[in-house]
Amino acid sequence: MSLNHELEENGFVLFGSNQNQSSICVADSIGKVFRVESMPLVQTLTPREMKNEKKNTYSGNFGKGMFPFHTDLAHWYRPPRYLMLRCVVPAKEVYTGILNGNSIFNDESPVELKKALFKPRRRLDNKSYFLRIFQEEMIRWDTLFIRPANSMAEKVQERILKKLTGVEYKKVFFELPGETIVLDNWKVLHCRSKVPLSSHNRKIERIYLEEVMF
Repeated sequence: MSLNHELEENGFVLFGSNQNQSSICVADSIGKVFRVESMPLVQTLTPREMKNEKKNTYSGNFGKGMFPFHTDLAHWYRPPRYLMLRCVVPAKEVYTGILNGNSIFNDESPVELKKALFKPRRRLDNKSYFLRIFQEEMIRWDTLFIRPANSMAEKVQERILKKLTGVEYKKVFFELPGETIVLDNWKVLHCRSKVPLSSHNRKIERIYLEEVMF
């Protein structure tokens, strides 16, 4: 199976890359980088203490505990399509959990999903707008950065949270520098497991992509 087909079929693909090559070079070689003005082009992800981080971040809310399932930048009207996570310093005790969103949303009523409106936790660029968690080919999910805006959204969120409790999902462990995951941010949810003391030096680099062409 080709990497393109694997990404389309499973919503993610795992591959190795030259650890001496920069992450931006790897990203440029597989697709078109998505530039986020408010973020560095290459974002460094390391375990952080909750007390030292801002509340508008996952680390500021969960610290070194487990990050719940989410899609990145779900509070944007149109989030980036793909994200690349590349290992710099591995930690064999920590995994990235990956869950195909269809397994969660497929049995939901399309009518109710359409009526369930969410909104960003705070206004972005002084704008406020409503969001749907399932819209055309795109899935979004986040309990931290988007919140129910009506009673239907509250009911849908409650059902989804129950489904996520105890759900089976793929666990990917980075074991070597250079190992890389590309996730379809419109198709799969991801999480991060708890970080034990032995894994506090874990380092991952993240880059967003708008196109992937292996």
